[in-house]
Formats: sequence, C-alpha cells, structure tokens
Amino acid sequence: MKKLQFDAATVLRGVGLKATPRRIQLLTCIAVSGRPLSVAMIHTELGDIIDAVTVYRALETFCRVGIVRRVDFGHGRAYYEIKDTHDHHHIICTVCAQVEDFSGCEAPRIVRNAIKNSKQFSTITRHSLELFGVCKVCSAR
Repeated sequence: MKKLQFDAATVLRGVGLKATPRRIQLLTCIAVSGRPLSVAMIHTELGDIIDAVTVYRALETFCRVGIVRRVDFGHGRAYYEIKDTHDHHHIICTVCAQVEDFSGCEAPRIVRNAIKNSKQFSTITRHSLELFGVCKVCSAR
C-alpha cells in the first residue's frame, strides 16, 4: 500500500466506532488507494486477513456513520471511497472503465433550482453525480 498520513483509529473513534485491527486495516486500505475500490479490489489488496462478509458489514457501517461513501459506476457493483470534505465526482469511461475525479458540479445552484421546482421536497441532504463517456485513449482507437 502507498504511504499516506492517515490515522484510521482516530477517524473511527471520532465517529464513535471501535478501532479494531480489521476496521483500521480496511479503512486505511480505502484511504491510501487514492481511488474508489470495489469489495473484490479491497479483498485482493488485503488478502485473506479479512473475509468478504466482514468487509461488507464494515463498509455498510462506515457509510452509515459518514466516513466512507458508496459510488455507483454502473458496473453492477458498488465502489467505496473515503468521504472527504471537498465535493468531487467522477467521469467513467464506458469502454475501458477508467475513472477520473472532477469537481465543480455547481451543486448549490442545482439544489436551489430543484427545491424551487419540487412539489414534494423542501430539503436536499446530499447529492451524487457520475458522468459516463469515452476517454481520449478509447476515442482514438
């Protein structure tokens, strides 16, 4: 795994979770990856130190307490990344599955417009935006 200043134990305790060795390993794996990971990718990275059931349960807990977020790239499985303070989204190549982060989705303007035009909603609590297209390498083929 890459070296990164990340104290998983402190993050876990900060949201009221026990900092067990497996949770620390899992959260650190996600944090140092620098990209969203599927459960299969996490299991490959960590090897046999954590079984798949434990990974799924821990990820659900991490999402519930807000330290990890689930991302859907349209591949039929969820991906997970550390939920950070800056608003970012993803562009996904529909040919090779390359993923690139981007920011600047103008969420505040979109939220204001959605609430203004909504008949049923008065509040937006979060948003997700993934864009799908073809990367430059695949376009050149």
